[in-house]
Amino acid sequence: MATAGEARAWARNALRGIGDSLYTPFCGADGDDIDWDAYRTLIRYCVGDLGHPMLWCTSGIAEFWALTMDERKRLLEVAIEEGRRANPDVVVQACTSAMTAKDCLELTLHAQQAGADIAYLQTPMMETHGGEGVLRFFSYIAARTDIALGMFNSPSSGYVLTPSESARIYHEVPAVCATKEGAFRPESSRRLHQLAPDLVVWECDRTVYRAGWLRAGIVCPAQLGTAGYLFETPQRRLFSEYWEL
Repeated sequence: MATAGEARAWARNALRGIGDSLYTPFCGADGDDIDWDAYRTLIRYCVGDLGHPMLWCTSGIAEFWALTMDERKRLLEVAIEEGRRANPDVVVQACTSAMTAKDCLELTLHAQQAGADIAYLQTPMMETHGGEGVLRFFSYIAARTDIALGMFNSPSSGYVLTPSESARIYHEVPAVCATKEGAFRPESSRRLHQLAPDLVVWECDRTVYRAGWLRAGIVCPAQLGTAGYLFETPQRRLFSEYWEL
């Protein structure tokens, strides 16, 4: 785990390769239960069989809005347990977004205590009065935790940070070291890199990688959260080979 003070030096080397965003396998009446055996199997498949170096937990693909606080905590704990059993060095990323700042803080503290490497805060879904409010939200969490933090800038929040707003959060909150740019607007990522050159940026639009942005240092050599396990098999690791190239 990277502490807040170590976050930026850690992120430059640790965030590399495919980070699998784990779905939650629901089961039971009305889909209200979690199939824990299936979840453990998925983790072992991603980390052990496919050899992917990172996990991304309890985010959009996991349908975090359909989970209780206890379920989200347990999903992260199982990911850490199974993932590190398959590869002690696997990087575990926890999305700790929630509808209240207090719940987000509780989940972030839990991620810190459970041994996650970094916690990502999605741009809040509740009213935050624009970028100034998002900055206050990040500052609130950072002041009460000691773990590396990342931004998750997604239109599913209802508010997408501008490059200048993201850069301000980076410059004012030292624990912030990375961002998943989920709005598919590459020119904004280019501008963000200009404003915060050392921020680790993952752009969801793969076109930018084909355009040479990795070589140019604009984006990082990592997919911080993706369903990479759907693109290949252990026998034909085509996605991993593409990414390594």
